[in-house]
Amino acid sequence: MRLHPFDRLAQPFIQGCGCRPAQEILSFLPDGGNIWQNLSALIKEKRILITDSHLSPITAAKSVDLSVCYSMNSAGICAQVRGARAVHWNVAGLRYPLMREPEQKIAYSTLNETLQAVEAFATGDQGIGDLSRWRTLIDYFGDTKAGERIAGFIQDYKSAVIAEPGTSGLVISDRIAEKYIKQNGIGKEFYKNFSFWV
Repeated sequence: MRLHPFDRLAQPFIQGCGCRPAQEILSFLPDGGNIWQNLSALIKEKRILITDSHLSPITAAKSVDLSVCYSMNSAGICAQVRGARAVHWNVAGLRYPLMREPEQKIAYSTLNETLQAVEAFATGDQGIGDLSRWRTLIDYFGDTKAGERIAGFIQDYKSAVIAEPGTSGLVISDRIAEKYIKQNGIGKEFYKNFSFWV
């Protein structure tokens, strides 16, 4: 079973892939030597590229057609939010709400299901790995400016605390939150997102 994915990668419609493990990491795994042999053969055929561990997962994911993630992988989800495609083998059996969506083709419970999804994508199923329908549930704004918004909120809170000594922090945070909501045009639909995570 551990070598099973490499049999699938050898199929002619899988043209190539990039992956991040290094030989020294694989050496600690059961059958690690055999896995590295299989990888090495595919590397020689220029079917696999081992990327630098410092390369952003988002950059790596956007350089390939489809990323295959072990477990529900936050790097894969971040890449999907940025428009890449990815599938996740939910090996830990996490009760991720997305898995309750009957039309999702992103998260799979078994290795076989995950590999079947990869094959379906390779033969033309463009729904595989596509998070676009649910993207706003994870990234409401979709503008890569979350850091600026958080920094602005914190700065407004700090300024208010300094300017109003003795005022309850809760009162100040409520007021700053109201300003944040108005400033960023947050509508009622924003609050529906919570159920996606529980």
